[in-house]
Formats: sequence, C-alpha cells, structure tokens
Amino acid sequence: MPADQVEEIVASRIERQEVLERTPPPLLVAVIDYTVLERPIGGPKTMQAQLLRLIELTERPNIHIHVVPKTVGGYTGLSGPFVIASPFEGKDVAYLDNQIKGTVVDQVTEVGLLNEAWEAVRSEALPQQQTLAMISEAAKQWT
Repeated sequence: MPADQVEEIVASRIERQEVLERTPPPLLVAVIDYTVLERPIGGPKTMQAQLLRLIELTERPNIHIHVVPKTVGGYTGLSGPFVIASPFEGKDVAYLDNQIKGTVVDQVTEVGLLNEAWEAVRSEALPQQQTLAMISEAAKQWT
C-alpha cells in the first residue's frame, strides 16, 4: 500500500477516536483476541505504546475492554470483526469490515444475528480487571 494511502487510513482512524470525547461520551465495550497483544505490529515501542493506551482508555468509566484468552481456542469472534451501534433512539445498526470495503447492516434479523454473535464472543472474554492485568503484562514484554 502506498505511504500516502497508509497515512490517510491512520489519520481517519485517529479522527474516529474523537467520538470518545463527546458529551455525554458513548459507552464503548470492545473485545479483542489475545493474539493482538503478541503480534509485533510496528515494532516493540509501538506495541508497548498501543497497549498502554488501551490501559489508559479503560480508566474512563464509559470504556470497557476485554480480552479473549488464547486458551479459548475456536470461538465466534474469529469469523471477523464487527461493530454494533445502539443509539438512544432508533434501532441498532451494525458494521462489518473486510479487506475490500465496510458494510452497514441495518436489517433487524441480521443485526439480531450479530447481537447473538456478540453475546457469544463476550461470553468467552475475561472480566476487565483480568484483562487489564493481561494487557499490562504484555506491555512489559514489549520493552
């Protein structure tokens, strides 16, 4: 991928984080697979900085991060990433991301299936305090 395209993607992702600064801030519950703690993307300093950023974000009352430990084996979340947005008013909407393009899902039955998948993924994840301990340990290993 050309460098300017990478920079554009990174800038877009950083800009999306601004939503967390809204008043009132949205509730964000994220589940990540353990492998993201150990896959060396960007090198040791980048990995450590990213993991410390996750810990920092969980200090906010509206942000909850959970890790699915590697002992789980196969689970629904390995089928690919998705986001479910539940607005205060209106129906839930989901977003699926892949290598070509993202897809908005707004059909009630399809969003229902993704809600069931979310519950299955969430049930495999560690509680937040255990997750924070795991992320902290991983961050130390990237020094």
